[in-house]
Amino acid sequence: MKKNITLKILVLLILILNNSCNKDNIDPKRVNILKKFNKVNKQIFELDTIEFKQIIGEKGTKIYFNRELFDIKENDRITFELKEFYDFEDLVFNDLRTITHKNEILKSKGVIYADFFVNNERVNLKKGKKIRIDFPDNKLENNDIYLGKIDSLNQISWIEQKRDSLCEVVLYIGGGISKRITTTTDSIKYYEKQNKLILRKEKIFRENNKRLNSSILTAKIGWINIDKIIDKLDKVSFKIELVEKEFDNLQIVCLFDNSFSFKTFYRTKDNLNFKDLPYIKDITSIVVFGFENENIFCDKIYIKNNVNSEFKVDLKKANEKEIIELLKK
Repeated sequence: MKKNITLKILVLLILILNNSCNKDNIDPKRVNILKKFNKVNKQIFELDTIEFKQIIGEKGTKIYFNRELFDIKENDRITFELKEFYDFEDLVFNDLRTITHKNEILKSKGVIYADFFVNNERVNLKKGKKIRIDFPDNKLENNDIYLGKIDSLNQISWIEQKRDSLCEVVLYIGGGISKRITTTTDSIKYYEKQNKLILRKEKIFRENNKRLNSSILTAKIGWINIDKIIDKLDKVSFKIELVEKEFDNLQIVCLFDNSFSFKTFYRTKDNLNFKDLPYIKDITSIVVFGFENENIFCDKIYIKNNVNSEFKVDLKKANEKEIIELLKK
């Protein structure tokens, strides 16, 4: 009996140890010291009981609100919340790392957070319903859509969502009334069978649908990321050693592909070994941050090859402008 209990305890300890390793040896006292530089505003839109509204964010995101899409009561007053993260420093300062749930590396064109509330409680779309979102500046071109999931350590990972081909069609409602809707191209046959589709000249149809290259229809809202996977990454192992000044806790940002692709590590000064980190030769870099007396210190190194190496970093005091330049260059 005692042997069985001992064996179970041993197995449990092994599982805990493995789980710790899979979480990148995260320091439980970790604090995002770059959060203080965040400039992204929480935008609040009071929709009350209106039926339709095109919501436009400060940076150009458009959301097409239709009350009928939501699982709510007739007199519920709806509030919409939007955050737009379209600059690379916005992603880093808020630690919106570009990693999928399969640990794949993404290159992002931007992230939004969009959600609807009634009495401070989230409301969902009805089953089978989708809401249209337009992104600015052709950000969707040659990219995919990923939805964010927050884990128990408050880290975000991204799960790919199928991106439908969209079109605009005019439907006959009845009594001489018609309406234009955005739908998926594979829905056209359904509307044709229902004798609701009002046919248009093919040239006009194509021109109208060019505008939808920056649009998605999604059944889920919340964290939404415009990304594509970075292929052909090598692996590298290395150790970081601090020069002179030591910091108990460090925030380490790995920039995989110049910019818009990164992962953040939170480590103690005694835990600066990295194993099998993805990288691209002469492009991937590491920015190390330390924090002392409300001041931030940092240094940057480049990964030149996949030979096991030891990098010495000399953290120097930096302001917000210098940190942004360091992340971009």
